[in-house]
Amino acid sequence: MLDFKTLKKTLSSDNWTVKAYQHIDGKATMVEWATGMSHRHAKEVFARLRNTDQYSQITMKEAV
Repeated sequence: MLDFKTLKKTLSSDNWTVKAYQHIDGKATMVEWATGMSHRHAKEVFARLRNTDQYSQITMKEAV
């Protein structure tokens, strides 16, 4: 379980990646990709992609 200090550091990181996929012929194909964003900006991009209903899978992860 994350403690508050670790969680705060994670959320303030400016290194998040958002990827969006479409399943074409049974395979997940990445069609959108953005990286190097703050958590707040990545969350906004994730929500914008999700609201379009064009993608079968969207991921948001802290880039390492």
